[in-house]
Amino acid sequence: MDEIYDFLSAYRAIIGAILLTMAFILSLKVWWEEVCLFVKSAWYSLPIIGKAARLSRKTRRADKGWFQSEIELCTDFYKNYREVRSHPQAYRKSASYLSKVNEIGRSPLSTGGWIAISVLVFIEALGFSYVLAGWTIPGASEATQMAGAFGISIVISILLVMLTHFTGHELYVRGMVSAVRSQWAAHRNAKNITSRAIRIDNNNEDDNEPHYVQTGNRLNVRADMRVRPPIVTILTIIMVVLVAAGAAYVRQQKLEQMLIEETTLSPTSGPSFGFPSLNKAPDVFSSPQKAAEHKAAEEVATTKRKGGLVTFGVLAVLFVFIQIVGVLLGFKTGFAGKESKKAWRISHNFTTEDEYIDYHRAKMDVVANVAQGHLSRLQARMDDRIVATGIEGDAMKMAGQAEDRNFNSFVVMKEKDDSRRHTSSVEEVPAAQAKTLPVDTTDERRSETREEMEARIRAELLQEHAQREETEDEMRARLRRELSVRPT
Repeated sequence: MDEIYDFLSAYRAIIGAILLTMAFILSLKVWWEEVCLFVKSAWYSLPIIGKAARLSRKTRRADKGWFQSEIELCTDFYKNYREVRSHPQAYRKSASYLSKVNEIGRSPLSTGGWIAISVLVFIEALGFSYVLAGWTIPGASEATQMAGAFGISIVISILLVMLTHFTGHELYVRGMVSAVRSQWAAHRNAKNITSRAIRIDNNNEDDNEPHYVQTGNRLNVRADMRVRPPIVTILTIIMVVLVAAGAAYVRQQKLEQMLIEETTLSPTSGPSFGFPSLNKAPDVFSSPQKAAEHKAAEEVATTKRKGGLVTFGVLAVLFVFIQIVGVLLGFKTGFAGKESKKAWRISHNFTTEDEYIDYHRAKMDVVANVAQGHLSRLQARMDDRIVATGIEGDAMKMAGQAEDRNFNSFVVMKEKDDSRRHTSSVEEVPAAQAKTLPVDTTDERRSETREEMEARIRAELLQEHAQREETEDEMRARLRRELSVRPT
């Protein structure tokens, strides 16, 4: 234990740096959107070399009455705006997706779970390093041996954590597939199992199918739903048995080495019977004493050996149970669906659709306010530059009408362009294909092929867009409602 303490003391700076790096990475993962917005805002705010300062020197005009620099700034922040934008349909589809795949209530391994695993990995590494010290780099100094043993132990521990976690996930997926296959066999021909790739966007395609079919369509497995061999589980069992047996064997050899050293290196002194000049007692007097000492030494060694074996057995059992905990964590967390994790990210923080909308609306307001602040400052700089350089004509007129060009109006314009592009992509369906669609009757829909069904859906979308296209005023009103902006 003193060696481990000395090792931790000697490398405390490296260990502390590793822990701080892990905490920093975790913080970035949790607040990534806020960090990205903050970095972008800081980059725009820098004087001289900042992006806003460089854009203010450009007065080239773009289409639709905007300066090119204004378009570039708004496009930059529109990326952040789009990431936090609320989509009520996405929330409904995500909740329905998780329900159909039977994964409501599941979640990925939490931050606390990863911290617990990291602690277990560190403890395992300490135990392994103490066992492997002296055997990893023979002939090296004690500090080098401890460093090498600790490094190897970290690698072994990380491999075990990964294997046990993947084993738990593999067992969970196999259980899901087996359940679907058993229900399929009870209702249909089990030899002809074929699942479809259902994602969040087309989540409603199998609403009329039985629940076990809906679950099978969303599992991240092959279409034939065959249960794969548990390769990861087999590898994990082999790894755990080898490490547990190897660690117990090395501990036993270390104990035998210690007992041999105690026996051979222990000082022996014969009795002098009160005569200093008598170096060696006669055999008739010393033999019984030597026999008694030898017997006592053997009993001590036997006791230590038995105690060591029991201790090593307890440690091996404890090691195995730690791996079982890792398997259980992998079994209880994670998802088997193709897009279950994506659906969980969208819906897990909210119990109702209103909560989802309010949360994202607040985030949208934050991005819109930051973008508008930078846009207003850019327009003020450009106005000063146009006045100072004496640029006249349309540029001067546009600079005086900057209040009409705000971030919200850019969002409206962007939405309009995206809607037009989507409409044109739908209209690219060949007219001949739309004309040859089967008559929309119930009997014929039952017999239509997959290609005919897709063509019919495209034609219906074309008809919907032709009958009703959102006007610019309606789009402005809708975006104002989403952004909680009152119409002027």
